Amino acid sequence: MGFEIAYALLRGKKVIAYCSAERGERTSALIRGISWPVVKFITYFSPVELLEKLKRVLAEEDAGNSS
Repeated sequence: MGFEIAYALLRGKKVIAYCSAERGERTSALIRGISWPVVKFITYFSPVELLEKLKRVLAEEDAGNSS
């Protein structure tokens, strides 16, 4: 997964990565440690929570693009 994220970043893409909260600590430190402002890393406990967080991130992104 790290290669795919790096590839997207090098091509100027924004990245939203997500994993279940149970796996959050086992996710590669390389991925968890990305501090680029165009990368969002989301952990979630349920699919409903993931959708809520994704909607929030996308709404923030949309609001940022309309300024």
